[in-house]
Amino acid sequence: MKDIDQHIKEALEVDAPDGDPGIFDLIGDTLKGRLRFLNMLGVAAGIIFMALGVLAAVRFFQVDSTREMIAWATGFGFCMMAVAMIKVWYWLELSKHALMREVKRVELQLAALSSRIGKD
Repeated sequence: MKDIDQHIKEALEVDAPDGDPGIFDLIGDTLKGRLRFLNMLGVAAGIIFMALGVLAAVRFFQVDSTREMIAWATGFGFCMMAVAMIKVWYWLELSKHALMREVKRVELQLAALSSRIGKD
């Protein structure tokens, strides 16, 4: 049991001085965790879809026929929906990591409390 408490303490020592991690700390956690490949893939896909959306918007204003305008507008809409879905998924990942950090903090407090109760 003491080994688990030590692992929790080490994990929480990375926190910011006030105890609440910043957004960049949470992003760093997602890129270091178990699913780092999937998270990196999501970030890369978001960047790619954003670039394709900008390209589609630029091409929309460069074409002359209505059919091509509809095609580029559809591509733009698809890319923006993909970016929105990827962002929602990534924010859920950030939320999950923040929640796990809080659970670890509560576990550490429970371990400290149980050791104090055991001594009394």
